[in-house]
Amino acid sequence: MNTALKIKFLGLELSALQVGEVVYVPITPLCHVLGLCPSGQNSRIHRTATLAAAARLFKTTGTDGKTRQMLFLPVEHLYGWLMGVEVERLRPELCKRMTGYQRACRAALAREGGAA
Repeated sequence: MNTALKIKFLGLELSALQVGEVVYVPITPLCHVLGLCPSGQNSRIHRTATLAAAARLFKTTGTDGKTRQMLFLPVEHLYGWLMGVEVERLRPELCKRMTGYQRACRAALAREGGAA
């Protein structure tokens, strides 16, 4: 059973969908919040093998009441996708938060890199 829920990221409340044990985040609404072009980001996801393999299409109802298919990423893959976002493309008020987020991710990856 699919369950709609909300998650927090960078101080933003995002819509999400829980399918079994996996939480998925819709890419198009997130792109709108961040100020990114959804079609460009969908293309980037499909060009990245690990993201493309994890991405799923789900039917969802928009704020206009229409049902359409939308691309979702599991929340654990969302973090990797956001590492590749060019901060300069974001809404100005989010640039500083995303830069800090990307730095924290790189530091965490560097700490874990020796454990492999």
